[in-house]
Amino acid sequence: MGRITVMLDDAATVAARELAQREQLTLGGAVSTLVRRGARISDEYREPTTSEFSQLGRRPGHRLTSENVHALMDEDI
Repeated sequence: MGRITVMLDDAATVAARELAQREQLTLGGAVSTLVRRGARISDEYREPTTSEFSQLGRRPGHRLTSENVHALMDEDI
């Protein structure tokens, strides 16, 4: 378990303290719980990908295929 110093805004501090008191957790345990919940929620809304590689800059309607790549490589620049 690693130690880290973070600066929380007032609302996050209050939420963490309330959770810690309600669930009888340490403040660090409450922050960890809230971070894990937030990560899980963002995963639910993330668009699924079919590749294990990040697909940055993807645009709807534009598919990148090996045929497209080879055609572009054959073009004279």
